[in-house]
Amino acid sequence: RRLPGNVTCDTTAIRLSLVIPLYNESLRLSWLEEGLREFIDDQRACIHEVILVNDGSTDDTAGRLAAVRDRLLAARTDCLADVRIVDLPRNGGKGGALKAGVQAARGLWILTLDADMSTPPSELLRWQEYDPSLDVGASPDTPRVYVGAREHPDAVIRDSFFRHVIGRLFNVLVQWMTGLDSDDTQCGFKLYPAAVAKRVFGALAETGWAHDVEILRRLAAEGTAVVELPVTWRAVEGGSIRCWVDGPRMLMAVARMRFRDLKT
Repeated sequence: RRLPGNVTCDTTAIRLSLVIPLYNESLRLSWLEEGLREFIDDQRACIHEVILVNDGSTDDTAGRLAAVRDRLLAARTDCLADVRIVDLPRNGGKGGALKAGVQAARGLWILTLDADMSTPPSELLRWQEYDPSLDVGASPDTPRVYVGAREHPDAVIRDSFFRHVIGRLFNVLVQWMTGLDSDDTQCGFKLYPAAVAKRVFGALAETGWAHDVEILRRLAAEGTAVVELPVTWRAVEGGSIRCWVDGPRMLMAVARMRFRDLKT
């Protein structure tokens, strides 16, 4: 099997784990299934597993998710090793769900992404074309983390002007409060060497929406290189995040991080 950049994929082990958190996503699971099926059917994809973390959903996400898993496994190709569901007993936040999924992952690389497929897993194949040094078909040779950047000049974004402005304002405030040199902390599409992901998520304190900021701060503190790459991203209606409620909560969480720093 050939990958972009003329590199080969070792089919003897799981190379990549896709970790996807879900909370009350029953009405949007068609997006999830479509995005995963596209990736699974692409023979350029490396041997991978899919980990679906049900974060204490109160709708019928659990039952519908099991049906999605069964259909994906029934239609699996040589690229797909397994699809697993991690059921959490109560809702603990996106960061907590990712933490559980990362702990369960068996791949040498771990890709976190959102259930609405705002950026689908096939974007990883475009990343490998964009940066030939990135090869998820091989063991990570350096502790480098790749993060999706919607503000990258080569990104393709489909979003409303209002949401874009709110997002930019949030990131400016985060940069000012934390000193992070990142124009997009909140894009859920991030690729980690497994050892790095398990270390930083294992120490995660903020389990809500602000977990991305804490992860990036931990990576910066330990000197792990972070490479921002462009994404194709589209806004999908029906998500659980609410700008006027969750935005201030995220900023309060970032303020807590700063306060903890001052105490130590």
